[in-house]
Amino acid sequence: MLRFIVLALLYFWAVVNVDESMMSIGLYIAIPSAFILSFWCTTGKLCDDKCFKIFIIFLLWVAFTWLGAADISVATKQMKRLLGVFLMSSAVCNLATDKRNISWLYALYVVLFIVALNYARTHIVTIKFDIGHDRLDDERLNANILASYTFYATFALFALGNLICQKVYKKIFHLLFLVMIPLSFVIAILTASRQVLLVQIPIIAILLYIKYIKSASIKTKFGFIVAVCLIALVSMNTIIDTYDNSFLKQRSENGIQDDGRLKVLNEAIDVGCENVFIGVGPGNFILHSSQHIFSHCSYTEAFANTGIMGLILYLYLIGKFLKNQWQYYRATKEIVYLAFLSFGIIYVFYNFFYVFYSDLWLMSFFLFVAHNSNTIWINHLSTDITYKESNIG
Repeated sequence: MLRFIVLALLYFWAVVNVDESMMSIGLYIAIPSAFILSFWCTTGKLCDDKCFKIFIIFLLWVAFTWLGAADISVATKQMKRLLGVFLMSSAVCNLATDKRNISWLYALYVVLFIVALNYARTHIVTIKFDIGHDRLDDERLNANILASYTFYATFALFALGNLICQKVYKKIFHLLFLVMIPLSFVIAILTASRQVLLVQIPIIAILLYIKYIKSASIKTKFGFIVAVCLIALVSMNTIIDTYDNSFLKQRSENGIQDDGRLKVLNEAIDVGCENVFIGVGPGNFILHSSQHIFSHCSYTEAFANTGIMGLILYLYLIGKFLKNQWQYYRATKEIVYLAFLSFGIIYVFYNFFYVFYSDLWLMSFFLFVAHNSNTIWINHLSTDITYKESNIG
């Protein structure tokens, strides 16, 4: 019963996180309550998760750099954001120790995506919206966040299609995963975001390969290839015409040297090199940025704000996840680890375009996936040991 209360609190936050009037309730009541109650829902020890332990060490280092921050008020504000990340991630990962919650947690991030889409439909994409000149972007939901939610929802739907046992629901989630293909293109057009295509094309291609090519029968492979060819022939002209008349094409035609984020990224590297040991303090890079914005890159942001140690810890966290997935896949040849590995590789790439570690939704999903993978591996080992013992007996 208690686990459903925690899930309800998390779902409540997912639904109201774009509602300004409900923000305080979500941040200061729902998330802390979910964090506290989640410790009574665990069936394992969160401290056994090495990725989560590395993240805690990373947060402790960030807290240490707060002491040397140039602007304490800015640093304190950033620490509050990171506290929210810790509370949310802990609640999600505590629930993930119970396998009954896994599907509900993946579905949580799908709901988050649907809520964001609905907000965009009702608040941003109005009658006057012109894909040739406008992009989906406002204070509550910017293009980068929606793009990230799209990536997470795609992987979550793929995971749900493989987790659910009932055939009807399994087919529904497989279908919804396929719906993400055209929907990703629509979101790329509406947000005029190149990173949507740069991320969605490879992750969808890899997951389609895993689902319909690698582990499928010859009949399924042939049917899939024929279907892809037919759909491509029918829709190619529409796709090209839509792209040619979009703001996305205009932005894509600009060289990388014309992208303002490249300048900010270089400034973050310079600031990090000048303050290599502890950085300028949590969130303080914006004070050194010529545009007074963050660097839109997890790696440069960590380097500038927390120094070389902060960057190393964050890289170690991601590297640990990738190494684990590769080792698990080599040992078992199970496609679930290949899917996790693919997710991790895209996550590494995506961190060049946005700061993930300071957003409670973005970071909590990565840690949840890492924890889910670790739990599957532990269960595999325990099952293998039990099987061997039964044979010996």
